[in-house]
Amino acid sequence: MGRLQSVRESWSEVTQTLKADKNALKDFLRFSSGMYKLPFHDAALIYHQNPKATKVADLKTWNRLGRLVNKGESSIAVFGDGDKCRHYFDISQTNGKREPAVWHLTNEVAEDLTESINKKYGKSCKTLAETIAAMSVDNIKSYLPDMQRNTEMMKLSDKDITEYQRSVVSATRYMVSARCELDSGMKIRGSLNLNAADICRDNKDFIRFCDLANKSAKDTLLELEREIIKILKLKREKKHERTELTGQILSEMPYTADPTESELLKNPTGQWGMMWQEWMKTEYPSEVTVLIMTCRWQIIPREIDIMAERRLEELDSLYRKQNPRPLAFQEIQRWEKERQLWTESLLMEEIFQLRE
Repeated sequence: MGRLQSVRESWSEVTQTLKADKNALKDFLRFSSGMYKLPFHDAALIYHQNPKATKVADLKTWNRLGRLVNKGESSIAVFGDGDKCRHYFDISQTNGKREPAVWHLTNEVAEDLTESINKKYGKSCKTLAETIAAMSVDNIKSYLPDMQRNTEMMKLSDKDITEYQRSVVSATRYMVSARCELDSGMKIRGSLNLNAADICRDNKDFIRFCDLANKSAKDTLLELEREIIKILKLKREKKHERTELTGQILSEMPYTADPTESELLKNPTGQWGMMWQEWMKTEYPSEVTVLIMTCRWQIIPREIDIMAERRLEELDSLYRKQNPRPLAFQEIQRWEKERQLWTESLLMEEIFQLRE
């Protein structure tokens, strides 16, 4: 049996299992929350083949990150273009440089995040759980045409339409909460309404439900990710950069005699360079001192800013190629939002892998 046929059979099996077993569906939502940037069909196939997977990437990406796939490992196959498959490997199947960092919440950042969302959207949330619920509902609004189309295709009663909508909101909120709980020690997830699985007539209806919840959760999590980065950046800007060795403000210290680097230092550190510095201080504080002493702490972020400008253009071009700009006004708004979130999120991932 060919690999593509195997993927097709896996797809049929996993969707049938998730529709029939709400406990399995609940476990899958928690699982897929850690891979929220992947589409539903990829996450479901990965879950079916390796439910213990935590971080997946293709061979090219792992190589770029300095990690090699172990000899003899079998890939996790998903649908590719045409009659081809795409192949992922979990991080447990690789070896090499330190594992890629992922964002996680602390109680302090969670409080700042709630305050930031309240200010940005005019909310009055008091807890992170309330913030997630509010953001989930807001992001689902952009998918109301999809939801209406789904319910019309199923010819649901008004009562079932309401229950279907509640399930989409609940599944979205559950996925977002599960991701925010990751490595945080916080308990955010509440009850989960999966009654839509019973309302769906067949696998096609069920897949559309899962895809809708997945897209909404992805949008919410990407927005949370952006806000978290902004919070860390603001914290960074409020602090004077002083060395542990001398107590001098870094901007007063000579950094290099290299003319090219001296010219580079004339430019202020931009958004992406500051983000990298904050990430280094959080994840690798001991290495920051070394970078300061070797006069690289102020050079690298400016190099990153130059790289980021070029890379954003490349990612933007790639997104436009893979996702042609729609014609309808409402769809254009969603497309612009998704394009920005997608390009900046991928760029942040790449920046978080950069170390001297």
